[in-house]
Amino acid sequence: MAVTVTTGVKIAFTLLREDIFESVSLETLTAASKIEKEGQIQIDEYGISEDELTIFNEFLKEAHMNISRILMKMTNGVATAMVINSTSLIYSVKDKAGYNVNLLPEIDENIFQAVKNFVIKEWFVKCALGDLAKYY
Repeated sequence: MAVTVTTGVKIAFTLLREDIFESVSLETLTAASKIEKEGQIQIDEYGISEDELTIFNEFLKEAHMNISRILMKMTNGVATAMVINSTSLIYSVKDKAGYNVNLLPEIDENIFQAVKNFVIKEWFVKCALGDLAKYY
């Protein structure tokens, strides 16, 4: 995660796919380690690993679109405000110079958590684990 301020132009919040994947994987594997069926822990069944990268990327695109819709009203006049590429997700908002710079890392973290939680929720819905999905 990184915040880049172009004074008077934009504030860009950059999330790395790799960081999101690692966080999602850790959280789903931890949750899966607590699920037992017929005496067996269900890590392979319900944890996201490298084997699920394709579906992870699909959920990541959906998360990106949802976050973009929320931030869209703050992007007026910013070229390439929302970008998703092979390595990162970038959200840029207009720099109106009327904000507390100390809050930028917290905003960055909140965007990261929103993307991560969306992906985890969709994963648990896909796995028919609605009870877990509702926490995300």
